[in-house]
Order: sequence, then structure tokens, then C-alpha cells
Amino acid sequence: MTTTDTSMTSDKNTAPDSQTSNAQNKLASNLTPYGRSPHLRSYAARCEATSGNLHLEITDIATFSDDYNRAPLPVLLHYGARPLHRLCIPSDSWDIEKMREELRAVLIRGDASYASGAVHRKDLVFGTRQGTFVHYDDGSLKVYASSPRRVILAAMRLKRYMIKVDKTLPSFHLLRKCDDGLSTQKVDIKDFEPLDNEGLDLHYGSGFADWSDRLKDKLKSKNSGIVIMEGEPGTGKSTYLKSLIANLMDTHRFYFLQPHYAGIISEPSFVGFWMDQSRQHEDKKFVIILEDSEKCLMRREDDNRSEVSSLLQITDGLMGSFMKLQVLCTINCQATQLDPALLRPGRLLARKVFGRLSREEAKKVADKLGKPMPEGGSISLAELYNDAVEEPEVQSGKILGFAA
Repeated sequence: MTTTDTSMTSDKNTAPDSQTSNAQNKLASNLTPYGRSPHLRSYAARCEATSGNLHLEITDIATFSDDYNRAPLPVLLHYGARPLHRLCIPSDSWDIEKMREELRAVLIRGDASYASGAVHRKDLVFGTRQGTFVHYDDGSLKVYASSPRRVILAAMRLKRYMIKVDKTLPSFHLLRKCDDGLSTQKVDIKDFEPLDNEGLDLHYGSGFADWSDRLKDKLKSKNSGIVIMEGEPGTGKSTYLKSLIANLMDTHRFYFLQPHYAGIISEPSFVGFWMDQSRQHEDKKFVIILEDSEKCLMRREDDNRSEVSSLLQITDGLMGSFMKLQVLCTINCQATQLDPALLRPGRLLARKVFGRLSREEAKKVADKLGKPMPEGGSISLAELYNDAVEEPEVQSGKILGFAA
């Protein structure tokens, strides 16, 4: 076998064999307790003695990884090439503050952000001298140990940190872009009663319930595609989305993505994140919700080319077949301004225009709600459900407040 020198130093400054060995021993002796193990020393020795095109560059290993398939640095340093087992524990919610408090003696990595008066824990690593590691990565929990038995025992002890979730509440997951990757935050939809077929026809017009049933059938049978809901603000698009989430909560998992982040769905980090989600929730179909997504759907120009191209890739073709993503968009503009490629049959699963109610239709809803009818012609659902805002007080020809 052809042999070449290997080291744990940079390619730019490769030291002689004796200097490399001294550097490795010094590195191992200065590591914190979980890394000062004979495993690392023997692994370093094998790297030095082994011939072949093997190279380990410590500085290339991310401390906080945005690759959901990569073990954190402390695990890599401790085990090297020795036997290692991992167990992923899927759960929508963990009591991470309780875990951090009770396991603080073995906390060896911590990454957090501070916003709106609260600390958000993003990345925590707990480790013991015996080689059992727990990695909390923004909602995902992974256990590493030297044997299947150790990893299962550790996972069973961690069950006490699971937060019991009310499975009856519909929910969606807020998808966020962080400096070190992507994260999700579960949001429950509370104080909301889903509309039945009678309620759908009452609020959105006769025949809407039949369209809704056809849409749900397509979302259950198709792996990818785009749904476009068009209508001016206040016509009930978001309310219908809540009902749709509630009706499909057993078969689908919904993610909410802010429109200006739409370009991330074609980034390499998103693909890795999505595959990890697919493994954890393999019994669900995935839907991304983009509200007020005109920029993502308009004809491609210099300022939106990336967003539109990303939607085209994941809603049809090879990437769509691979990622199996459904995208549900709401817009406030006319569909005639949309990129024609998004409306192609096969990619477009459904399209619906949400309009204002006639006075006759609005009267039926108002009577059902026990509310008075607003003045004017056609009426939006928002105008029926919400009280009118008082006009600003005017004194001596001047408007009081910020508008003055």
C-alpha cells in the first residue's frame, strides 16, 4: 500500500514526525477531562503511525455544527475511531432549563441567544468521563455512548425532561434562520374552533367546503406542489389556514416561513435540516406556509429571482421528488402578476380567490355571530368579526399624537 505522512496539524505547516508527536501529546494533555483519555492518545498515535492518505484537521471541525448528521467536537475528540453509538430522541418539546440545571455539573458546551427579555438555548452538550454525551440542538436531542446498552439507558433517563404536549391542539412550527443553521419553534393554535363544512360555506360562500375537501385530498395524496390563496387582507385566508392545520394535524406537519427567508429552501444547509426532520417525523407529510408571499411568486426579476427559483425547484422536478415538500402561499395581488412557471399543471395543486362577502352573505354570518351589520357595500370577514376602530380625536384643527 502506498504510504504518506499523516498529522493533526495544518497542511501549511506540517511538522517533522517527532514534532508532530510532541504536538499531539501536548494537545491531548491540555484537553478538558472528557478529552484527556487514553482513547484520544491512542487514536493520535494511530494517526501518526498509520500509513495512507489519512488526514485529520482539528480546526476544520465546527464547535457548533449546522450539519445535523455531524457529532459535536467533544464527541469526536473523545472517541476518535473507537466504537460509537448514537440514539436520536424525537420530541416536540424539552424542558431544557430543567435539564441544564440538573445536569450542570457535566455541561461542557453551551450556546444561547438573548431576545425579548428571554434566553433561548440553541446548543448544549453534556458529557461524562465514561463517554456518554447528550447533545441538545435546538429541539433535537441525541445521545452518544460506547455501546447500544449505554445509549439506551441514558435515553431512558432523559425521558423525565420531555414536556407533555396536548396532542389535541393544532400547531405549526416557526422556521427560523440562525447564524449556525436552522431552527424551529412549536406554536400552538389556542382558542380556535375549526370550521366544519357548514361553517366554511357560511363564511366563504356556497361550494367552498367541496373545494376544501378536494384540497385536503390532494395534500394527502401528492408529495409536492404549490397551493395559492389569493385575496385582499381581511378576507379570511389565515382563518382558513388554521382550520386546514387542525383538519390535517394527524397526517401533516406545518412550518411557517417568513417570505424574505424563502431563498433558504434551496441552500445546502436546508437540505440537511429537512432530511433530519424527515427521519424524525417519517409518518408525516410536510407543508411550508408562506403568508404575504407576493415577492416569492411574482415574475422573475433581479430582486426576486432567487426566491422564485427556489420555489420552482422544490415544488416540481428532481428536487421536488427528493424533498417531498408542499408549499402553501397566500397573496394580496392578482394572480395575473405571478410567474407563469408556478401555475403550470402538475406543480400547481390548487388556487383559490378569497373575496369580500355580499351584504346578503354577510347578513347570514352576522346573524350567526349575533353582531350588527357594518355600513357600506361588500363586507370582509375581518370587518364582521372585529369592532370598528374609533377615528382619532381632532382639536383646533390639529391631530393629537404621532401624526401631529
